[in-house]
Amino acid sequence: MKADLPACGRLARAAHELDGYPPRLAGDPRAFIASSDAIGAWVAEEAEEVVGHVALHRTSSPEVMALASQVTGLPDAGHGVVARMSSSTWARLQSASLTR
Repeated sequence: MKADLPACGRLARAAHELDGYPPRLAGDPRAFIASSDAIGAWVAEEAEEVVGHVALHRTSSPEVMALASQVTGLPDAGHGVVARMSSSTWARLQSASLTR
């Protein structure tokens, strides 16, 4: 949703500055998030605040697609790729506490 783009852009920028993800963040992170090749995209919210973003794509880097084909035995065209675009520090801390 276009209304979520500013919050998603801030999350992407903060994540990139924290750990370098996403590695190819454009000058305008909103352009990176609103990728025209996405099949679908969703945001996660906590207390009406955007805390994460994921997108589903038909393709990824050649290395990712080759690995997916190797693991599944399906051709590249048979895959969808889920990309975690960004998550807030709060969401990362919550995730870390759930895995302990």
